[in-house]
Amino acid sequence: MTDAVKVALALIELKRNPNTKEAYSRDLFGCAHPDPTSCEHPDPKRQPNPYAWLRWCAARSIDPLRVHPVQIEAWQRDLELRARESGSTRARRLGAVQSYYKLAFRLDKVPFNPVDKLDPNQRPERRAGGTTGTALDGEQRLDLIDAADSSSVRDAALIAVALYTGLRASELAGINIEDISVQGRRMVITVKGKGSKHRRVWLNAEARQRVERLLAQPRPDTEQLPAVAAGGRPEPRPLFLGKRGKRMSRQTIYDVVEKLTTGLGLPQRIGVHDLRRTFGTSANKVTDLNTVRIAMGHADVKTTTVYIHGDPSEHPGELIGDQDAELRRRRAAATVSEDED
Repeated sequence: MTDAVKVALALIELKRNPNTKEAYSRDLFGCAHPDPTSCEHPDPKRQPNPYAWLRWCAARSIDPLRVHPVQIEAWQRDLELRARESGSTRARRLGAVQSYYKLAFRLDKVPFNPVDKLDPNQRPERRAGGTTGTALDGEQRLDLIDAADSSSVRDAALIAVALYTGLRASELAGINIEDISVQGRRMVITVKGKGSKHRRVWLNAEARQRVERLLAQPRPDTEQLPAVAAGGRPEPRPLFLGKRGKRMSRQTIYDVVEKLTTGLGLPQRIGVHDLRRTFGTSANKVTDLNTVRIAMGHADVKTTTVYIHGDPSEHPGELIGDQDAELRRRRAAATVSEDED
């Protein structure tokens, strides 16, 4: 194992959050395999990203610990022109590489951090918030929910929770059954968000009924119950499971959303973050911006929101659910009217 790989593995090991570890592994090695140095996936679509920094260097016989800033700039051009990555994605990858060389410098593996020497004009810029992406309207949201209902009980619950809570893909994947509780007439999920910060989100009727159906399904993790009864400590039980009965990965969530939205005739590709954007856009129409900020787990919004007082006990997902329920009633009434004609 080379020193360059050892530095990367040491950097990943220093990260506490599993999602952060996975992100650094993808940016440096091109995958989130437990052993990223030997990752080979049987699915051609899941092969390691050749534009991840260490793989890009290896393909060009470049020693990462003897790299010149010009070579990092060449990598960034490949990310933009060949991999077609956005400025935000390239900036994130560059941030991971900068952290890599920061640690390498501390370990006396490099004389300086080459990212610090980059031409400022060559640095990618993160997009301004709200400049790209899609927010579904009410009709499109219901069409997606109907498509998920027709797919599977799991997909129905996943899409409903995503649309009515605005959770990130990592937060959806991280939900455990133990995080779910019922408080009065409300079902509440305690979510672990960015920076290991916890917040609670309330499920509206649309999401709750689908989650309850999912919880009623047979689960492979019931095998641990005898051990628990004998005094053993139960492992966290993921709410959303993949095909092999393990925790659903973020990539699998991306795949499910892409599969369900492909047949809806939407003008552009829809991703998981577009469902989050849909929630934020819809919620902002029914409540104040600070309440939306609290619901979405944002640390800050524009300075003016400091003067807007949000109520964290009023989750916008419930209000959006009321809107969708009314929209469904109008749809049903229109269908009856057409049949009578």
